[in-house]
Amino acid sequence: MLYNFCNNDIYFLLSVLGKPFAVTMSTYPMLNDRPIDQWMVTELKDELLRRNLPVTGLKDDLVKRLFEAIQDKILDGGKKKQVVELLRT
Repeated sequence: MLYNFCNNDIYFLLSVLGKPFAVTMSTYPMLNDRPIDQWMVTELKDELLRRNLPVTGLKDDLVKRLFEAIQDKILDGGKKKQVVELLRT
C-alpha cells in the first residue's frame, strides 16, 4: 500500500508517535552533512583556514565567504584560485 503524505501529515504522524520533529530549510550548501549556515564559528574558521581564506568578521561574514568560495570552486573548477596564486608569485 502506498501513501502520499504532505508535510502536515508527516508532522502529525510524528507528533502522534511522540517523535521529535524539526525541519530546517537552508539555501546554503551542505558540507559534513549540515548546511554551512548551521555550523559553529570555530568550524567555519577551520574550513576557511583550510582554504587559505581570511577568518575575520562575524558569523554571517564567515558563512558568506565560505559560500562564495564553494561557488567559485563549482563554477570555475578552481581555476580562479590558480590564476590568483600565479599572480602572487
